[in-house]
Amino acid sequence: AEPGKTVLEQKIERAKKRLDGIPSILNLPLDKPRQANRTRRAGHWSWSIDASVKHQVESLSRELGVSAFSLLIGAYAVTLGRIASQDQVVIGSPVAGRSLTETDSLIGFFVNTIVLPVTLNPESPALALFQTVNQTLSEVMQDQDLPFEQLIQGLDIERTQTHAPVFQASLTYQSQGEDPSQIRFPGLTCEVSDIPPAQAKNDIGLFITPAGEKGYQCAIEFDADLFDLSSIQGWAEAFSHILQDCAFRPACAIAELRLQSEAQ
Repeated sequence: AEPGKTVLEQKIERAKKRLDGIPSILNLPLDKPRQANRTRRAGHWSWSIDASVKHQVESLSRELGVSAFSLLIGAYAVTLGRIASQDQVVIGSPVAGRSLTETDSLIGFFVNTIVLPVTLNPESPALALFQTVNQTLSEVMQDQDLPFEQLIQGLDIERTQTHAPVFQASLTYQSQGEDPSQIRFPGLTCEVSDIPPAQAKNDIGLFITPAGEKGYQCAIEFDADLFDLSSIQGWAEAFSHILQDCAFRPACAIAELRLQSEAQ
């Protein structure tokens, strides 16, 4: 511990170092102008990724000694970086917020947001990216209970109505899936229902849920006041190809990972 600094101040200092020099905005190509007073109407697109890719992601993560989440973040970062023509991207992700055993028996909403900066070196192999992302994720998770609002205050970011602070792209990984048969309460029958929000939280948010032998169930929530569905569908396809390439060709340089199939 640093003398004279509170635990919170130390967490903010570490976050500042990680986020030093990051771009203030992810420059995804817009279909509509970025108006400050837009409604941020939410659009949605869902698709699935083949089970063979999921199995290979899991196999490669074990081989490299990293989490499958790190591979997914890496592939998402490459996709965003390629589309936005940026070599640095920032991705937000929700965490359970129950890092203390004292919270185990408490009922309530503890979810917090962590912020992951990812630097993309075009000449570097994908597997090196996964290891770097895994290391960054490990460091960020040590400070996962730093409230996002206090992080923003600590970073002293100039707020604007045109885009969200710190990050505009998110990744939510529901590692345990959403199988209704796994949700049990005595005397109750449970059913999972998707309730799409009316407003988008970010410019673009990717949701990934492992679905056993069905592969990955994926969905994108996006700001429909900025992007057309056709653009999002293309980016979803690009992510699928990038993830497949990352999983099966991890020694490949990031610049050579393919956004499209051979036929396309």
